[in-house]
Amino acid sequence: MEDFHQSSLTDFILFFKKIKNYCSSRNYECCGIATDKKLHFLENIHNNKRFFFQIPPESYFEIITKEDISFIWHSHALGSACPSSEDLDYAKEHRHFSLIYSVVDDNFCFFDPYCFKQVYFCIWKCIIYWWQTLLYMAGLEKW
Repeated sequence: MEDFHQSSLTDFILFFKKIKNYCSSRNYECCGIATDKKLHFLENIHNNKRFFFQIPPESYFEIITKEDISFIWHSHALGSACPSSEDLDYAKEHRHFSLIYSVVDDNFCFFDPYCFKQVYFCIWKCIIYWWQTLLYMAGLEKW
């Protein structure tokens, strides 16, 4: 599986596009782990990959012993980015933030297992906001 190395804040758009492009080309749930500087694309070993995901334990332990996990990510190939009860249990059990990409709705949900809050966003809106912020900072556009 291909890995993506993040080097700056401007790479976030590419970061989310990598996840989107990878998941959009498959008809099952994709999964991986994001660390401070690397996006890992991992094999989904669940028996029912179309509706569930499972990260290989050996991959999880290999990553966790070498790097700090920022969040665990996966896709929903057939539904919304809303976390399922299994997703919520998984995030709470592992105490990691969770990112879910919906192939159907083309948006993301970020779940915080510490305060049980969810944030939904679309990368195109992030790109527009990012450009507006840059233009504002350059004094070319009023906020």
